[in-house]
Amino acid sequence: MNTTVVLNLGVSQAAVATLATTLMIGLGFLRRPSTATALWSMAFVLTMITAYASISADTADEETARVAAIGFMLGAPAFIWSGLRAARGAATFAWVAPLQALVSAGVLVVLAGSPAYSTGFAVLYLAASAVAGLTGWELFRGPAHGGGMLLPLTLASGAFLLIGALVAVVTIAMDPAGENDLILVRAVNSVAMIVYIICALVSLLFLSETGDDGIGGREGDLRRVMQDRLVRAEERDDVAWSLLTMTLDDVAEIRAAAGEGAFTSTMDRMTADARSTFPPESDIGPGGSIGSLLILVPRSENEVREHMRAFLQRLGTMRPGQPLAVQLSASIGWAPVREVGYDLEELIAAAAKAEAEARDAGGDGWYRVGNTRPPLGVPRRPDDQTASSGSTPSAL
Repeated sequence: MNTTVVLNLGVSQAAVATLATTLMIGLGFLRRPSTATALWSMAFVLTMITAYASISADTADEETARVAAIGFMLGAPAFIWSGLRAARGAATFAWVAPLQALVSAGVLVVLAGSPAYSTGFAVLYLAASAVAGLTGWELFRGPAHGGGMLLPLTLASGAFLLIGALVAVVTIAMDPAGENDLILVRAVNSVAMIVYIICALVSLLFLSETGDDGIGGREGDLRRVMQDRLVRAEERDDVAWSLLTMTLDDVAEIRAAAGEGAFTSTMDRMTADARSTFPPESDIGPGGSIGSLLILVPRSENEVREHMRAFLQRLGTMRPGQPLAVQLSASIGWAPVREVGYDLEELIAAAAKAEAEARDAGGDGWYRVGNTRPPLGVPRRPDDQTASSGSTPSAL
């Protein structure tokens, strides 16, 4: 394989990166500005700039500039990984991407022209592929949302990791003399980057579009606001606070039958119903899984119970023109601070378990943390019904 083929692949990579950057900024960041979309846009911008820099250096026969561009490009996957962490409200570690880019470029420039260049490139490429593997892990371990739209980036990240390991093994086994023996590796890298860019664009644009910035900010911002309120409530010893998690019943089946557009409209309706029935002071935003909401309510338990009853009744009411011609319902987990405390993560975990109890009981109702459920097969006393399984619209 000659350098002309590699150069042509580089031109193709630059063209794809340019289109991807334009789409990510225009359809992602500008439409849904957030930390996540900003980081993802930076990944594509970095890929585009370094692709053009590599072509220019190849044309001008500037080897040092070429290897520096390759090194900077190796920092792009870390921006994608950081953006995914930002999207779920975790620490972004955004410094990893520029640090990896600078270190990779510096090491390759220092090793350029030496026998150690091949080994150095293989190690740095393996490090970049490891970050891509972390990207795949973020997608895999996260809530099951996105369906097939997240599959391209998940598979591409796993393939990137395998290619990185393969490059390292081949480089060590062949023990090449220098960077001129890496033409095949360069070609493979160019093809892999083109595929990775396309797959990342598909999945990240989907996440950008479905990221619910319009109902109180992204999940991470929502959680910061909630935690701040809980800290202040604890300082005042105010126990009239509850954390609710609610998820649409049969969400996977509804989504598969309705498609993305109708399902998004259904979730918009669910959010609107929550806003209409819970107090204006409540914090409402997306939960940790598709079809779910988090709500922090500053009210007494009797008032919370009435608001949940009103929400379930409103959600279950069929309306003309609704996206799906089915009666909707939700399962709600209820975690009062009186039972769990003021730590937001503990409240969310407790409410999630309570929500699972409500779903196991048939859905369309709530379950409160601290209630007890008798063993299966043991008859319930009439006065245990509400305490153990919450309340459903049909029982009201």
